[in-house]
Amino acid sequence: MKNKQQQFEIGIDEAGRGPLAGPVAVGVVLVSVHFDWNLILGVNDSKQLKAEKREAIFCRARDLQKQNKL
Repeated sequence: MKNKQQQFEIGIDEAGRGPLAGPVAVGVVLVSVHFDWNLILGVNDSKQLKAEKREAIFCRARDLQKQNKL
């Protein structure tokens, strides 16, 4: 991080079976504390979302990442 005054929020989630030592996938996102969460409305527990909604959120997040907003 270039600017030590910058503040971030970090989100992390894992998916797998059993303890963390087993097969597991981990996702992490880092955003500014000023991030506009309205840009990715609908983010929730992926198990509660239909596949189409998860895909739409993924595509939107990927686009934001390409713009260095996420």
